[in-house]
Amino acid sequence: MLKTHLWAFTQVALGVIVTYVLIRTIVDPVRTTHHTQVESPENSEDPPMATPEYTGPGEQLLAINREILLKELELQRTKRQRLAFRVGLILAPTMFFTIYIATAATWGKFDMKLINVIAIPIDILLIVGAITYYANRRSGRIGALKLVGDVELDLAVLRERKRFMALNLAMTISQRRSIYKDDTSRDIEIFRRDSRRYRRINNAFQSLVIIGSLFAASMSSLAVEQENFRWATVVATFLVGISAGFTGYFKFKDRGFYLQQTADALEHEWSIYDLSIGRYKRLKPEDALADFVEEAERIKAEQRQREQNLDQPSDGRDSTSPQ
Repeated sequence: MLKTHLWAFTQVALGVIVTYVLIRTIVDPVRTTHHTQVESPENSEDPPMATPEYTGPGEQLLAINREILLKELELQRTKRQRLAFRVGLILAPTMFFTIYIATAATWGKFDMKLINVIAIPIDILLIVGAITYYANRRSGRIGALKLVGDVELDLAVLRERKRFMALNLAMTISQRRSIYKDDTSRDIEIFRRDSRRYRRINNAFQSLVIIGSLFAASMSSLAVEQENFRWATVVATFLVGISAGFTGYFKFKDRGFYLQQTADALEHEWSIYDLSIGRYKRLKPEDALADFVEEAERIKAEQRQREQNLDQPSDGRDSTSPQ
């Protein structure tokens, strides 16, 4: 009995140590970054660096573009933190009850020591991580985590400010088209990045379906002689069903394919415009730029239409698809 209690205490201590190390590694750099951003120069030991003053409208536009890029990075980081919080909030109680039920059902029949020594620290990590995120996102302390809605609001304000600033510059149509053309390379990279992300998610779920199906079939054969393997069969079948359902409902493969197709189309259009070949061969520079902007916007509109079709039910897609 004493040995059992010592083993349980060792598992809990291991989970606490792992949680503390990860929290110090992940949360503290965020707080340090925010602290350095709001720290006043008077409290700093090192003399502040001389920053150039941007007085012209063009320089101010570049400065606000930099702020928008930084805010977009902050939005991505905030979304990842929210996703981790939601996953931990769902998995922590689920894992706790699963460990409890599995241990109670196999007590005296199957040794759960190896499984518990891995599952219990992970469960403690998820619980502490979820509590830490929730406690820091609404607190008034320096380095407190922000809500996704707050960051999106800040980003929308910056974009509106950029729009009004661009209007004050009184740029010509040719200049606006040129800016749009330069932004196309960033759009191509965004489409390719999202396509890679959807492909990774689809490959992960498909791998889980394949491995889980083979594992469930093997455990079903072993469960004929050993009843303890029935739990493994049930869990594997459940995971395979979840993975297949997510893959069919969210259509990760189709989304990744369409994003990659759009990125390739934009890149091809950019190449033939930059080399002045194809339909841009005999056009004046102003006319070629106007045709390029029109074609790029058409490609993006088609991508938005595909995304809307994927979000609709199957019967709705059939009714809205072109004949």
